[in-house]
Amino acid sequence: MEQHEADKLMTLRKKKKIMTNDKKFSILFVVANNLIYGEVPKWL
Repeated sequence: MEQHEADKLMTLRKKKKIMTNDKKFSILFVVANNLIYGEVPKWL
């Protein structure tokens, strides 16, 4: 359970970092996010 919480925190941190990162990286993240979660982030 603790591992899951850590993963969630890391994902949030990654999202924040990528949002402030360049567009190319954001697109990569969205594609990866799509594959993993099967959904497009709300902020797109």
